[in-house]
Amino acid sequence: MNVLDLKDKLIWKTSSANFNSTVKINKRGYFYSILERPGEYRGRILSKNISGNGLYYIRVISEDKATLFNKKIKFTSKTWSEIIFNFKISEIHGKCKFLITRDLEGVGRIEIGRLSVALKKTIKLNAKDKIKNFSSDDLTRCSVAVKTAVIVPYGIYGGAEVYLKNIFKHKPMDLDVEFLFLKHNNLINHISSYRHSVLGSLNKLKHKLIMEQYDKVIFYNSKMIYSFILNLKNENLINSDLVEIYHSNFRWSDSLSSIGYRKNILKIIRISDSLCNNIKGDFLLKTIPVSIDVDLFSKKETPLKNLSKFKRHKKIFGLVARLSPEKNIDYAINLFEHLPEYKLVIIGDGPLRSKFQDIIKERALKNIELLGYKENVFEYYNLFDAFLLTSKFEGTPISIIEAMSCGIPVFSTDVGEIKNTFGNLDGINYLTQNTSKDLNILRKPFNTNYLNLRDYVLKNHNSLVNSRVFFEEIAGSSLLYRQVDHSKEMLSGQYF
Repeated sequence: MNVLDLKDKLIWKTSSANFNSTVKINKRGYFYSILERPGEYRGRILSKNISGNGLYYIRVISEDKATLFNKKIKFTSKTWSEIIFNFKISEIHGKCKFLITRDLEGVGRIEIGRLSVALKKTIKLNAKDKIKNFSSDDLTRCSVAVKTAVIVPYGIYGGAEVYLKNIFKHKPMDLDVEFLFLKHNNLINHISSYRHSVLGSLNKLKHKLIMEQYDKVIFYNSKMIYSFILNLKNENLINSDLVEIYHSNFRWSDSLSSIGYRKNILKIIRISDSLCNNIKGDFLLKTIPVSIDVDLFSKKETPLKNLSKFKRHKKIFGLVARLSPEKNIDYAINLFEHLPEYKLVIIGDGPLRSKFQDIIKERALKNIELLGYKENVFEYYNLFDAFLLTSKFEGTPISIIEAMSCGIPVFSTDVGEIKNTFGNLDGINYLTQNTSKDLNILRKPFNTNYLNLRDYVLKNHNSLVNSRVFFEEIAGSSLLYRQVDHSKEMLSGQYF
């Protein structure tokens, strides 16, 4: 039995939708009617794209504004296509709004030629079920997870990959996430609870994106990947919304930061307000800073301080970085060759490790120790009296934030986004890359405990808080649609 039909024009309330023999819906348009009876429903909708991205949503929303059903439809074809869908309404939900909406993401016009909703079966609750308490959390979990791909372009496990690790260590309820690796990357060890594939070629990536038809595709850094997925979108091979993570202004042969204009990008998530300001294009912009586990990186006692090799020096400086040319670790070694009273502990791995080992051995530098990669690096921050970074260029280094979260002072070169992000916080000291000047800076007495640095990290770089914001930005309006005022008409837009 049909309870809703597009032909019955009087039962529908509309905005930016033209009802004739068919319904044409503009950008941000919607129309809705009311379903009053609990039961199992089946719907049919015949639609096609006229212009733009062909996107709209079918939603069922209860009286208390919970989303009971949420289906995303996206047609690029200009021929008619039919979708059949099923949903349930229980007595506890009351009268429900059946809604067709373009939301903020819908661009251009779509046309709906036929729509009907039939009641297949009436549902009655027994007395026990009627008195059960349902929380708002129980109801909002009914919303459909947004199918999301994260493309990892390189084999290097650097700052961008650590950013992803710290975001996705907290599982999103509203995203169905799969990581797509072009090459093997150590990030796999940290996201093993998610679906993931090492594809090995662009052809396999193309096949995956076309076959899966993700709702959202997240990418970062690589100009090659951006051009690749943009071509797939321009050829109507994928309908996915594209989301870029803008991690750094650093330029190299494949750097996406070298392109000053973005096409067909829904959103850019940047890690600092000072980034991405010169990039042009029609996209949404959101800042979500680099994040860490603030419970893991915190001030604690460590048994490492009891080791005799760490008791022989006035102060212990720590350097945590990938052992590669841009980190300028040669300069750090040269500085501490002149500071025998201090100890430098270098943690990390990379292509220059053997070179640094040879330098330390040849110069017989007893106050410099190269420890390699450490899984328990958080323990070593509590060994350090201060943190050192001598990079030639950077984005926003996570190692500095980890050190700050442990309340130790930082001595860093003024490169990348470091000063833009941390400014002149008490406990942040800037090196000049002039040996004599920097030796004087390092020799000056300094406090080894800065609670203000820890407070700054808690406020701005807490991975639990920033992960939630990130997931909401990716899920977008697929997450939840609700009224501002229940007594008024439904307004189009994104609500969280």
